[in-house]
Amino acid sequence: MKLLRPSLLCAALLGFASIASSQVATNPPQASDVQVKEDPRITTTKVRYQYAQWAKALADYDGVRIADLQVPGFKVVATEFDARLPIQQTLADADGVKRVAINWTIAATPKAARAELLGYLTAVNSVTDLPTTLKSGIEAGDVGFVGYSRDQRISWIAFSRGNITVRINCLDPRANPHPNMGKIAERVDQFIQLQPLLKDGQPLQAPTVNRFQTSRSDCNAGEWIELQLNSPAAYVQWQIGGSGQAYVSKRDGKWMMRTTGPGTVKVHGEVWGENAVMSKTATLSVSVRDDD
Repeated sequence: MKLLRPSLLCAALLGFASIASSQVATNPPQASDVQVKEDPRITTTKVRYQYAQWAKALADYDGVRIADLQVPGFKVVATEFDARLPIQQTLADADGVKRVAINWTIAATPKAARAELLGYLTAVNSVTDLPTTLKSGIEAGDVGFVGYSRDQRISWIAFSRGNITVRINCLDPRANPHPNMGKIAERVDQFIQLQPLLKDGQPLQAPTVNRFQTSRSDCNAGEWIELQLNSPAAYVQWQIGGSGQAYVSKRDGKWMMRTTGPGTVKVHGEVWGENAVMSKTATLSVSVRDDD
């Protein structure tokens, strides 16, 4: 079964996590002109879940080496990257059945990480407050919450540890045997705490882009153009826009873009380091002529 990512639910509700931590200002902003605009539903969630009393974050981490994650009894079978959503890892059991999905948010600050957690809480439609991980006997995160299915099995656990927020989702809470979600959450939290720490004021170490260029700036529809990327990034996702049409694939170890429709193709890369921190390339344009 395909999991609808929790962040898509948040986006449908006006993007609570981003609203919770954003500032809107005129340009150039003056200190007295900056106004913080918070969605009233986020404000309600803060009051409901006593945000002001959440435990203080004690450490910031330089991302998470998610490829090194190991959960006993499970194997990571897929990792999905999208700049608009948390990174998602899918875990399968010993029989190859996909049972658990983990959503990772690597934030610049603990406040931004907790904005994602607030978004998850705000998206919950329940008259009953969700219990904390602490009250549920789960040692995970500086602060966290547990969501239950109708038959009172753990459906998901979301927590923040420093500048990292994680949501662990059971893909089918009705299935037996039910994954030990608490143990998985504790394992993930222990893994986070093994990551390199950031020093005070140190930014996340995003991958550098030493060079990005196309082999040609114009072509006929149907032709291939090489995307020449020099970066130590561990993962690359390409985004295509503009009036033209194209797609990107790897051929003989090279990133190649095949143009399929006339117009201007705009292409940029989203690159992630081994620590799951992202940066972007510049956006380049290629003029594509009709092949007639």
